[in-house]
Amino acid sequence: AASERAEVLDVNTLYSRAWVYDTDITTDTGERAAVRFMRIGNENSGAMMLDYWDLAYPYTKFFRLAHHFQSRTGNVLMIGGGAYAYPVAFLHEHPEGKMDVVEIDPGVTALAREYFFLPDDPRLRIFHEDGRTFLNREQGPYDAILGDAFRSLSYVPHHLVTREAFQHVYGALAEDGVFAANMLGRLEGDGSELLASVMRTLNEVFPHVLAFPVQHPESPGTSQNIMLVALK
Repeated sequence: AASERAEVLDVNTLYSRAWVYDTDITTDTGERAAVRFMRIGNENSGAMMLDYWDLAYPYTKFFRLAHHFQSRTGNVLMIGGGAYAYPVAFLHEHPEGKMDVVEIDPGVTALAREYFFLPDDPRLRIFHEDGRTFLNREQGPYDAILGDAFRSLSYVPHHLVTREAFQHVYGALAEDGVFAANMLGRLEGDGSELLASVMRTLNEVFPHVLAFPVQHPESPGTSQNIMLVALK
């Protein structure tokens, strides 16, 4: 639950309108904490804790699953930068790791640098282009590829969830690489068709696909963030 917000910035970027604002939220432990949000269009696109070190959104912590299944963190690709919360966390948590981030909007990256503590770091390379065009070149090999690109709260661009796109992901991974992608949907019941379709498509390319519900693991029929993990 968030309290009244204080707007920091309202600006037009190359692709959208963006707001940066500060507010207090109630954490899972019941404590109040100051958080800075980035809002793009009508949806919150990223957030960062202001008073202490932690990831604000629970689903971003599930990107660490990639490092559970693949212990190397030498070379990681993330598609979708937003507020760059996880790339910043990755640099902090993995001093030897390197990350490439593909973010289509350079204005979003500029906001992350000014308001979300995104550093200039030789271990972080940023590419301002569409994630699919980047994948079409099959860069790598990467130990892990992370997907967090959205056009709206629940809409992943369709060209990033086709069999051809997943084949490019597969080709860009090291032989024991891991792909972890954030989706929003239901694992069961009405409204689960899209997520099931994405999982079937992933299974056409990867031999092992796992699904981790984030907010309500005990209730797979509830709409929530789902972290899909595909093992090569």
